[in-house]
Amino acid sequence: MRTRDDRLFQAWLTRRMMLRLWAPLADIVTKLQIAQASPQAHVMPEARAMVAQVAREKSLASTDFKTPFVPIAREQPLGDEPLLVTEAQLTRLPGEQLRLVLLDERRLSMALQLNAQLVTGVHQLLQQALRQADWGLALDAPVVAEAPAAQAPRVLN
Repeated sequence: MRTRDDRLFQAWLTRRMMLRLWAPLADIVTKLQIAQASPQAHVMPEARAMVAQVAREKSLASTDFKTPFVPIAREQPLGDEPLLVTEAQLTRLPGEQLRLVLLDERRLSMALQLNAQLVTGVHQLLQQALRQADWGLALDAPVVAEAPAAQAPRVLN
């Protein structure tokens, strides 16, 4: 992740971590997409997939995936080596946001607070990377029932 002030935060996500992280992340992404598309309405279970897909397409239409990543930054606060993530915490926040905390074994961490559009973009990038890695993960996001807007963080390790 690169911040607007050109600080670079890097992390390695192993296959083991992604096996545990993918389903809860996909679940939250789907819920945020549904909440973004219809904030005041209750979406019928039969329509959840369609509503989430429409919100996903809308978010991705305004996302730039063509600009190549530049690995050089003004500052790397966590050091030159990426964090080797051993724990991830996902918390759905009010206002269609997600807090994602990635930690390594030394307890160095990277905390991201992402709105629904950014979550969708990060999810898309991870999905592309996982397809390219060919790790055998089921990448189709399940459509799940709605949960309360704010939850205790889920710790994955």
